Amino acid sequence: MARMAMAAGGQPLALPSWHQLCDRGPDLVLCLDFPKLSTGFATLASSSFVDACILHIRQSVLGQRLGSGDRLDTRARHWAREVLETGRVVSAVLGHRAGSALATAVADAIAEAGRTPPAVVLFDATTVTGTRTGTPLFLSSRDHEPDHERSISLDVERDELLNDPEVIKLVADLLKAEQSWSS
Repeated sequence: MARMAMAAGGQPLALPSWHQLCDRGPDLVLCLDFPKLSTGFATLASSSFVDACILHIRQSVLGQRLGSGDRLDTRARHWAREVLETGRVVSAVLGHRAGSALATAVADAIAEAGRTPPAVVLFDATTVTGTRTGTPLFLSSRDHEPDHERSISLDVERDELLNDPEVIKLVADLLKAEQSWSS
């Protein structure tokens, strides 16, 4: 039987925009990508190295068309509000390829809500808004040219970036020590 994540007060999480991948710790780690590009966050969540509640943005939410006047920052504030209402700390936000723009917008929305800015890790970022809450850490595959001051180039193929055991271990180690690299 699958365990359901609980809010800080012991109530089940009601998160219509998020899908829970695992719940092995008090902090939340949010994952944002697009369905045709990645399924690797599930591999990260299944790793015994990660001690967190990992939530992945629901693909049905991303598939909804933006209405007139509806902007990315509006959506990001809504997604952030859902997780912040749980009372749990969002320690990190992860973005993959085009989802990197979503990740930085959600991290900014969390900080704008008066919470401690989460660490941000972006994998093969294709589009990025500069975050207003700090500098993300960029992890790049062999074929991706990093063009950022805080980046790590990995000897891994693009399609294996989120599935490679060494990358998963690196990310788990980063999540454990996020305060030392998140600013």
